[in-house]
Amino acid sequence: MRWFRVVWLIGVMILGLTGVAASETISTTAFPLYVDGQAEGVATPFSVHVTISDWTAVAGSDAKVRVTTTGGAHLSLWNGSAWGTASSYDSAPTVSIDVGGNWAGWIYVKSRSSTGPIKAFVRDVAAEKTLSEATDHSITYMGMSSLGATIYDVNNGAPDGYAILAFNAAGDVIGSYAAEINGVV
Repeated sequence: MRWFRVVWLIGVMILGLTGVAASETISTTAFPLYVDGQAEGVATPFSVHVTISDWTAVAGSDAKVRVTTTGGAHLSLWNGSAWGTASSYDSAPTVSIDVGGNWAGWIYVKSRSSTGPIKAFVRDVAAEKTLSEATDHSITYMGMSSLGATIYDVNNGAPDGYAILAFNAAGDVIGSYAAEINGVV
């Protein structure tokens, strides 16, 4: 009987230690409040900063990250070589989750005549585990054909793959844009 109690106590201790692990999360940590809402062919891309924390079930492996509207496939994602629909993980960029279950980086998105809030999702490449953001983020889609603005750098100071952030007077991020050399003079 004493042997059973010792085994039971060790089992409770092991289960208790595994239950102490930090909570896995995916969160959008920076996003624009206003984006170009035109059709995909002419919409200006924007940037969303995503952070994955403590996703130990996928630690040390690759995952697909997507940012999309909560109402469906109204956005496109840049996967590093082409634009694809944000409703599919097949079109999402692949990221490497570190051994601690963490990753943070910029996801590049553009409108497909979009409406509605956005949120981030991630799935391991083997398509076995997924994680979705708990919070929806409201953004305003603007008609850039008659109103709006484009941020540009005539000196090509920001290299490709970086994000340019726009802040209001209170220090809130109101815009995040992809830095790219697009050959437009």
